Amino acid sequence: MKHFALGLIMSVSVLANTLCSPCAWAQATAPDGAHEEPVCDLTDAVITKEIELMKLNCNLKLHNLRSPWAGRRWFAYSLINSTLTSCGAFINGAGRFSYLSSKRIKRAPKDLFEHAGWLRVGANIDMVAGSTMEAALDRLRDARDSKHGVDLDTMRRYAVKLQKQLDDLLLHRKEAIAQSHPASSELSA
Repeated sequence: MKHFALGLIMSVSVLANTLCSPCAWAQATAPDGAHEEPVCDLTDAVITKEIELMKLNCNLKLHNLRSPWAGRRWFAYSLINSTLTSCGAFINGAGRFSYLSSKRIKRAPKDLFEHAGWLRVGANIDMVAGSTMEAALDRLRDARDSKHGVDLDTMRRYAVKLQKQLDDLLLHRKEAIAQSHPASSELSA
């Protein structure tokens, strides 16, 4: 599903690039083929870099989605923890209430309260084991992402590089427009 969404976004972007490119319209409407070649080429390059930046953003968002099983696993850990803790607390409370009088306390099973304590220990072990497993899975995923070059640091460096290239292209485009239309540069100043 995520690859379909990415493909759909990219095809819409390419279609928008083709239909909305000022250079395509300028070439189609310019008389005698007179159009501003450097400005159009720079505009196309800017649009291409923007699409590349948008692709990077989509890839990053799709890649960093957590597994749907992570939430389910955490729910299972929490459910087991709360169930075992509640059972231990119920055994302690009901056992103490049931054998409250001094005559009845002698008939209480010797290991009743010990088992209730072990249930609580088991609940804590379950949560510690579950959180350790989730942390290990996160580290494995981070190592895999770093190996494939899709970790956050690499993606950030690539995005900063793309942004710098885009800024340079926009500056060159502004200079090309100023050279081809001196009157427009006076108005913008």
